[in-house]
Amino acid sequence: QVLNGLLFGLLYLLNGGDLVPCIIAHAVYDFGVFFKTWLDSNGQIEYAESMFLKPLPANVQQEVDQVLQQQGNAKINPELFNTVKRLFYTFDFDKNKTLSKSEVRKGFSYLALEKAGIPPPQEQVDFLFDSFTSEIDKSRLSFSDFLRLYASTRQGQAEAKA
Repeated sequence: QVLNGLLFGLLYLLNGGDLVPCIIAHAVYDFGVFFKTWLDSNGQIEYAESMFLKPLPANVQQEVDQVLQQQGNAKINPELFNTVKRLFYTFDFDKNKTLSKSEVRKGFSYLALEKAGIPPPQEQVDFLFDSFTSEIDKSRLSFSDFLRLYASTRQGQAEAKA
C-alpha cells in the first residue's frame, strides 16, 4: 500500500499536480485487484465443487467409516456429510486436500459471518484444531480429522441447546 501511494504521488508530481492521471491510474489498479480477486474466488469455488463431486479415495473413505463408527453413528445423515465435505474443500485454499490451522481459522470466520454471528476466538479454533489433528501430522487436518472436528462442534451445540 505504501508503494502504491508513493507511485500515485509521483505520478501526481510528474503531471504537474493534475489529478486526472492519478484517478485513471488508481481506477486501473483497482480493476486489476478486483479482477484477480474474482479469478481467485472463482478458482476456489470451482476446486471445491469439483472435489465435492468426486468420490473420496478408498483410504480416506475407510478413515471416514472408522470415524463414523467411533462416533457411534455408522450412518451419517447424507446432507450433513455433503455439507462437511463441501466445507472441507471450500476451506482448502492451497488445494492440497488437507487443512492448515490458518485455513481452519479463516473457514470458521467465514461461517460465522455467513450466519451473521461473531467468529469464535482464535484460541478456541486453535484448541479444536490441535485436538483433532492426527498423530502423524499435527500441522494439518485430513478430511476424516475435519469430520471428527465438525461432528464434535455439532454435538457441543446440541448439548448446549438441551
